[in-house]
Amino acid sequence: MADDASSRDGAMEALDLVINVLKEHEASLDNAIENLSDVQESMGQASAVVAKVDKLEKSVDSLQQEISKVSIKLSDVLKTSAVPKQQEPIAVQDGSQLCSNASKPYLILDCKSWEDFESLSLNSQIVSFNFKEGRILEAKAVKNDMIINYAGTLPSIKLVLKAWLSSKLNVPQQCIFEGSLATNDSQA
Repeated sequence: MADDASSRDGAMEALDLVINVLKEHEASLDNAIENLSDVQESMGQASAVVAKVDKLEKSVDSLQQEISKVSIKLSDVLKTSAVPKQQEPIAVQDGSQLCSNASKPYLILDCKSWEDFESLSLNSQIVSFNFKEGRILEAKAVKNDMIINYAGTLPSIKLVLKAWLSSKLNVPQQCIFEGSLATNDSQA
């Protein structure tokens, strides 16, 4: 009987050992399942980010193609407008003459920024301007076969005054500033 009791105790110990090992494995499996769940969730988020990045790349590619097309068209327009054409002069009220090519249609450019208007209108044949509602400047320029329009806020009055003073006084714009001049005697 003692053998039976000791073999039962041994079997119970072995069974306890197996149960404890199984519990440890269960805990390890629970941790592994939790880690896999976290990895799966991260991969789902990563795939969503990858999808958004792909969509953005497609949008950027599309925009680049559109910009390229517009750039090519504008380049063609500017190339053709840069070529001087023989134009018939028309008389103005003060007796001077302007160049005009009234028999051909004009390309009309509506500029949204002053800088674009300024660069496209450089060396125009004629420029007109009006003020609307005090602060809205409407300017139109004729250059070769183009009418270039701008309607918007006035450029900075400081820049305008600098340019005007520079041209009237024959002083470089970088030597004109807003402020006052004083000598060291007046600082006392």
